[in-house]
This record gives sequence, structure tokens and C-alpha cells, in this order.
Amino acid sequence: MKKLIISLVIILLTVTVAMASWVADFELESEELGIIIAVGNALKAPETDEDGNEILPGPGIPQGRVAAIIENGLQLEVVAANLIMALYCNQVDSQQIIDAVYHQYPEEEEKAQDLLDAGYKKAEAECLEVIRDSQAYPRGPGAVASGRLNGGGGSYATPDTP
Repeated sequence: MKKLIISLVIILLTVTVAMASWVADFELESEELGIIIAVGNALKAPETDEDGNEILPGPGIPQGRVAAIIENGLQLEVVAANLIMALYCNQVDSQQIIDAVYHQYPEEEEKAQDLLDAGYKKAEAECLEVIRDSQAYPRGPGAVASGRLNGGGGSYATPDTP
């Protein structure tokens, strides 16, 4: 039993060390530079192994990083909608954001959806051009309900179409 406990403690410590560098930077940067920059830097931070050695990055955002950013941000008492806004402003795919928010609030679907809607609206106000570039066809929070996908009544005929 002692060996099992010691093994678990060692694993916990190594995982904590591996995450500690970007998490510590995230806390400092969110206070000093703002949440959008802190989230951007956390997304770009390299993965490390249990010895603190950098792992060669694969394509895209490291697995679980978006959820970890939300979780750590909430622990730092960052407003959830601001975290979501910062993720959108850093061009994170909307489906990754949605998955991470629902992972954080698995039993509270309505709350998760409200946070996604609020975060997306903040992102529209803060960095609309970035969102337009990265989320050409928003699949995210309330896209149809707010009229972004259903067109809101406009005509889609091209000049060549009668």
C-alpha cells in the first residue's frame, strides 16, 4: 500500500511540474498583460515531460489545453465569459471551446450555453475581425438562434442570379 501511495504522489508531482510553467506564467500574465495575451501565450506554450524537457509540438493546440486554460482561469477567479472571449480572440476553433466549456460544466448545460453565448458576444465586441477570419461559419454558441447562420431574412442571390 505504501508503494502505491508513493507512486501516486510521484506521478502527481511530475504532472504538476510539467504543467507548472505555463500555469504560473498564465497567472502572472493574466494580471499584468491581460487575459487575451495570457491565453494566447498559454496556447503556444510547449508541452513538457515529467523531467521538464520540452516535447516536440504536434500540429494545433496540445490535447486538453483549452479545458486546462478554462479550469485554471476559473481557479484564478477570471470571469468565465472573459476566458471564452480570449479563446475566440486567439482563433481557437469554436468546437474546441464548446467541448471544453461543457467538460467544465457537465451537469449544467444551460449555464454552459449561457457562458458560451456571453463569451462569444464579448469576443464580437473585442476582436470581431479576428473571429470573422478564423470562424468563417460559426458553429458555436447560439449561432442559429442569434441569426448568424439563418441569415436574419436577407437575400443570398448573387448578381448573376435572377
